[in-house]
Amino acid sequence: MSKLTKKIGFILVLTLLCTALVSCGDNVNNQQTTSPDTTVTPPISLEIIKDGTTDFVVCRPDETTENIVAICQTLIGNITTFTGANLTFKTDWLKPDVEPPAETLEILIGNTNRSETQQILKDIKYNDYFIGVVGNKLVIVGGNDTATVSAVNYFIKNFLKEQNPTESSNGNLTMTSDNNYSYLYNYRIDALSCLDKSINEYSIVIPADPSISEYRFAVEFKDYISRYVGYILPIKSDDEAETEYEILIGNTSRTNITVADNEYKVNINGTKLQILADNLFAYELLYNKIRDDIIPASEDSISLTSLNSMSAIDTTNTCSERTGDIRLLINNVLGNCDTSIYPVPQRSQMLAELYLEYDPDVIGLQECSGNSRTSSASIINELEGYTEVFVTVTNSDNINYTPLLYRADRLTLIDSGYYLYSDGENDRSKSITWAVFEVKSTGKRFAVCSTHFYWESDANAARVLDATQLISAINTINTKYNCPIFSGGDYNCISSTEPYQKLITAGYTDIQTIAKTTMNLKTTHSYPEFNTELGIYDVYYDISGTTYSNSIDHIFLAGNTSAVEVMEFRIINDKYALLSTDHTPLITDFNLK
Repeated sequence: MSKLTKKIGFILVLTLLCTALVSCGDNVNNQQTTSPDTTVTPPISLEIIKDGTTDFVVCRPDETTENIVAICQTLIGNITTFTGANLTFKTDWLKPDVEPPAETLEILIGNTNRSETQQILKDIKYNDYFIGVVGNKLVIVGGNDTATVSAVNYFIKNFLKEQNPTESSNGNLTMTSDNNYSYLYNYRIDALSCLDKSINEYSIVIPADPSISEYRFAVEFKDYISRYVGYILPIKSDDEAETEYEILIGNTSRTNITVADNEYKVNINGTKLQILADNLFAYELLYNKIRDDIIPASEDSISLTSLNSMSAIDTTNTCSERTGDIRLLINNVLGNCDTSIYPVPQRSQMLAELYLEYDPDVIGLQECSGNSRTSSASIINELEGYTEVFVTVTNSDNINYTPLLYRADRLTLIDSGYYLYSDGENDRSKSITWAVFEVKSTGKRFAVCSTHFYWESDANAARVLDATQLISAINTINTKYNCPIFSGGDYNCISSTEPYQKLITAGYTDIQTIAKTTMNLKTTHSYPEFNTELGIYDVYYDISGTTYSNSIDHIFLAGNTSAVEVMEFRIINDKYALLSTDHTPLITDFNLK
């Protein structure tokens, strides 16, 4: 339960700080009162609005969330409504090595780079907020964006409207430092310490070039401590200066423990708390362990001093266990997207880590657009150990949206090609990339097509043409090589539709129906959601309870089907898959006879 309180001691300290920071300006009133024996620090008074006019500017962080932008606009609108004053709006951006002009009159909203804001943030926790005068600034800030929004709303109701109860009046707004207001939240965990030091004295350290699972764990760990303890721990790189009390997450340059396959460990070494896991699955289990057992929100006071060493093996992770000699993975990576809503780099990193755990011999992708190829974390570059099948692309931007990648240490590329669908829609991303591979250990051959049919719901005729052209391409491959041919991708049609049935009529088999071990889930789901405040994807949608009959992603078997035994068909619904794209990866394990 939350509570409201006046932080009297904090306000007295802040009043002294305000005196040191104050500078002269037209709207700053600074008075001093003295007596023969005692110097009294006077309150600082800011005339923010006088007779409906103002010299103040609303200032927000240059890089911020939509919620902060929106609440700034709400604040300005309310100030205009209730006082008649028209405020200008700016960000805190400054040229490098340029200090903000001290005399500038600003209403600072959120975590700005101004010293007045930063001084306040040193003394408030995650869900707390502050409204008050610091120098010649009005500072409104919370420990997180949600708290900042609450602070602005409180200011509008309890300061602005109290002084201007009637709308559209040429009003006034004066703030004084002796009326500075702080809201304190009642956190579930009152105290958290390690080695008899408050957790607030620690910083989180990650590798300079972290894996996405290391980075995500650090962010989620920080968020957990913030929400339940209140302290906002900094995250820094291991190439920054070392400090005494650190929480080492991942394989940092200061970490001196190692883990086995699928293992995680936590221990205290000197003044360092070390946290390390082998892979994304182990990190997920470890986070749950910390949340449920090590730092449970049900405890009022927790000390980690007695935590010597803890380790466990993830016995649930069976993704690397094959049921056949060869493994194929197919996935639409959501590359054709608005990158401002669905940032690509983290999704590419998550998918790459996931794929590498499953360790397929061949990977077929769809929507592998320029976004996915040229971002700061290209999925192609992230897939270490894989070679792209290079083909001559004939679309308008010379990007292969349906690429194939393979393990060159296991397979030899025999032949390959590319075909852009001519279905009347002129979509450069709808195509076929095909390749014939030879298994190095056996000399046996198989072919793979990565394909993507046209997408609009009322464009069934275009998908029928796509199916016709796919059949022609597969016939050409089969005539030349007479080998098993796997055609996987986003067909944008379910099993009851004409394009799907055209493939069935041509003799192709949906391997979901013939694999010795199979899964019955829908292969698409809602788009993942990016948390702009945390800077990670954190919302995904469970597909349990769905059925394959509504799926639009498939793997078909064609060609010399007698030369292959399909062992397993998997629909991958792991957390990283659901966080990264709206299409689940498909996997098939098979043996060549």
